[in-house]
Amino acid sequence: MTKAKTEEGWKEGCGCLFVIAVIAAISWGAYDGLDSLGWIPHNEETAITAQSSWLVGESKECVSYPPFNQAEAYPLGKPVGYAVALIKCDDGPEHRIKIRFFGRIEQPEYAAVRWKCTRGEDGFTCYELGGIRTEK
Repeated sequence: MTKAKTEEGWKEGCGCLFVIAVIAAISWGAYDGLDSLGWIPHNEETAITAQSSWLVGESKECVSYPPFNQAEAYPLGKPVGYAVALIKCDDGPEHRIKIRFFGRIEQPEYAAVRWKCTRGEDGFTCYELGGIRTEK
């Protein structure tokens, strides 16, 4: 193998790695954007307050309070800003169940996150409505 062929192969390899890196960066940005818009579902086992009178197909506005520092997050075993540790929808008892969320799971910039949760036949689905920013 000649030196020219070796250099040419090395340049082609670097070009391929560059293209892969660009595609990965674009994909990561697209994922974050779609996640922020609430288009990517996340299934999380978490707690939700629900009265027994909550009908299948009924929706309620709910709220969660992400831990805003490590002291609050550590006992949960979750990162700061984990927005789905407990979803408060009414004054019913807490139930631990798998919930499908549309919206970001980690939201450290919010003191509270609003959700629209709907009870289904086999669980709950919650859509992020927005958040209340932390005051610094």
